[in-house]
Amino acid sequence: MKVNLMHGAGGEVMGELLRVLTNLKHNNAGGIGLESLDDGAVIPLNGQNIVFTTDNHVVSPIFFPGGDIGRIAICGTINDLAMMGGRPIALSCGMVIPEGFEVADLERIVASMDTALGECGANLVTGDTKVLERSALDTIVINTAGIGVAERVVRDNGLLVGDKIIVSGTIGDHGIAIMARPSPSGRTSGAPPVCSASTRSRWQTRAKSSWGSHPPMLRPSSRHSGRIPTDRTPRSSAKSLKAPT
Repeated sequence: MKVNLMHGAGGEVMGELLRVLTNLKHNNAGGIGLESLDDGAVIPLNGQNIVFTTDNHVVSPIFFPGGDIGRIAICGTINDLAMMGGRPIALSCGMVIPEGFEVADLERIVASMDTALGECGANLVTGDTKVLERSALDTIVINTAGIGVAERVVRDNGLLVGDKIIVSGTIGDHGIAIMARPSPSGRTSGAPPVCSASTRSRWQTRAKSSWGSHPPMLRPSSRHSGRIPTDRTPRSSAKSLKAPT
């Protein structure tokens, strides 16, 4: 078997690749580990639940109406922490940059990352940078990892029949923005952000009144740029909550 683009598209084909990548005996630090394939890991430490997650980000184009690869990198990692019930504490960032990449574009990306960090009260505290020959890489690649603390862990398999579906924002905005492609000038001013960080402090208190005695499975709206199976969602029990600004 050779890796192809379908291996990154989800479903059974991606499952084949994941079985190779997760074939580790040492995959759990005593809580929730790699074998769970959740949004992050949970490590019990001194009576606390430390949430840990990591993401690779490759976006084409890197700038689009309402966002860019830098904003997606920060918001994606913080959303993963939040979907495990975690409050973000710190992030790391690794960049692989192709030779010839415009420094002005790099400055735009870093500024966008800093803005996203400020919006959710997190800090990027460590990182690493590599530069590759132009022939080896044609665009910037960003990895972000994050740690947080969860008072109450939310599992990917926590959804039960009868639970309400809580959406923290509009669905599919950033997927459509990327597919629409900006003009060659790359001008994106005036477009509202198409991805944001779902931090617990912004909306979870309001949501608790809707989910009853146990927390549901959580999903950030920015993650779902594809189709939500509404035919399998009981509409009578669905409720929309807009996160306070």
